[in-house]
Amino acid sequence: MKSSLVCIRRLERLSVTAHLTRKTLQTSVTTKNMHRLYEGVNDEVPATKGIVTGTIPSWVNGALYRNGPAIFQIGPDKFKHLFDGMGAIQKFEVKDGAAVFSRKFINSNSYQKNMSVNRIVVSEFGTYAAYPDPCKTIFERFFSYFKLGKPTDNTNITIWPFKDRLFTSTETTHLHEIDPDNLDTISKVDLKDNMTISSAIAHVHWDRDGTIHNIGHLYEGHPSYCLFRIPAGSDITDGKVVASVKSRWKLNPGYYHSFAVTENYYVFVEQPLVINVLKILTARIRGLRIPDCLDYWPDEKAIFHVIDKATGEPVNQSFVYQSDAFFTFHHVNAYEDGDSLVLDLCSYKDAQIIKKVYMKDFSKDRVDETLKHLPKAILSRFVLPLGVNSETPKDKNLIEMSGCKATAVRTSDDTVHCTHDAIYNEGFELPTVNYDLYNGRQYRYSYGFSVQSEKTVALVKVDLPNKTSLQWDCEGCVPSEPIFVADPDGTEEDDGVVLSAVMTLGEGDDNFLLVLDGKTFTERARARFPGVQINRDLHGFFRRTVDHRL
Repeated sequence: MKSSLVCIRRLERLSVTAHLTRKTLQTSVTTKNMHRLYEGVNDEVPATKGIVTGTIPSWVNGALYRNGPAIFQIGPDKFKHLFDGMGAIQKFEVKDGAAVFSRKFINSNSYQKNMSVNRIVVSEFGTYAAYPDPCKTIFERFFSYFKLGKPTDNTNITIWPFKDRLFTSTETTHLHEIDPDNLDTISKVDLKDNMTISSAIAHVHWDRDGTIHNIGHLYEGHPSYCLFRIPAGSDITDGKVVASVKSRWKLNPGYYHSFAVTENYYVFVEQPLVINVLKILTARIRGLRIPDCLDYWPDEKAIFHVIDKATGEPVNQSFVYQSDAFFTFHHVNAYEDGDSLVLDLCSYKDAQIIKKVYMKDFSKDRVDETLKHLPKAILSRFVLPLGVNSETPKDKNLIEMSGCKATAVRTSDDTVHCTHDAIYNEGFELPTVNYDLYNGRQYRYSYGFSVQSEKTVALVKVDLPNKTSLQWDCEGCVPSEPIFVADPDGTEEDDGVVLSAVMTLGEGDDNFLLVLDGKTFTERARARFPGVQINRDLHGFFRRTVDHRL
């Protein structure tokens, strides 16, 4: 395996015709074995010490926790979608310059039922379980086809902290508490037992005091979007809905996977990828999967909802902030700048990405073509002028941020139409920031995962105000979501390191934990784990042994 090199790119800022200039030192990635990354794993891994080359800074003292789909085949049955596998927690414990890896499966009811009969009996996001739950009677099985079934409790998307506890989540109301030391599944929580919500998203936010913020749906009556909060110092079951916004479509609430917070506001996008409730209601009898029940309406607008944290009321209700249709999975960050709200997210021109990541698309004979044509997200910046009022002139760009091409124009008595500034357009997903210090605050840097072609899979550091970037890629290596760990003695935003679990494609090459310098984006160290297969996961976070968060 060739040693890693950094590719540096600069996004020119002069005009819409300016193009990306790139000095490429190395971009080749061996792809003949790429399909192996998506075959999943079947084993748990006890604590296994890595072999470190380079130097991991002594202040990197804690654990990187990762969550994602891991088991994609049970007996003769295979899960159909990349989001469906049985979840597993992976842990990289770092202390005194050494690293130890371990993995355990989330012991959900779905996992127990599937494994007990050695086949898939619980439906997932993109997999319809053709075989009935063996615990049901013949009458229960029959009638279950004519009503909504219980959602999976396979919490395989992310993992996050609540005080000194860890919880996993997915796009249902189910959570699992995970033991931070041995990764055992301690218990299950169903948020709707104590709150009037029908679903919740996986990507919670946590304040510096430990308060948890999240958003979900309520489907009863006219569907609505529900923001809820779990206060620091309370129990995980003490959540309370603090704001509710009705969907603009009575039978088609908008789908979302994430949202953003600032010091004073919540902000989320009501995008025109909608949940078709009528399809959901008949999904079981028709054998439909969740992606089949999502409709994309390209002629509808995306609506930005801004909610006051303190009152739960929409901000500037006299105006609708909108843009042309787009789709997003992940918000990057948001912050307040005077009377404007800056919102950064990973935007796609449509929602095709959801239907481009079925497991069949990552088979040995199709994976190269899939990666070659995979829709790319743009790191996009929107600016919402919250101070607009009846005296604000129409047909004039209200955004005057230096170097920013985002626009916001009052087009009618009650509408502000927004366009984004494309900060980085070569593919930017799984975005992270210096979360503990800069989430919801004005910031400069974001780190992301970039599938640029079937031969280039990279990590990217983007300087948003200057529209410049640094890149790490290595032949035969596929990284995961980058996680920034701040130097507790640092004085600048990017003082720290970036961690990523890296899977290798070469025969006999070791998977490893990568440690990049937060400023230069060059490799400081890697911890190799010979003979250990690291599964492709999705999201995680780093918890310090001693918490230096402010």
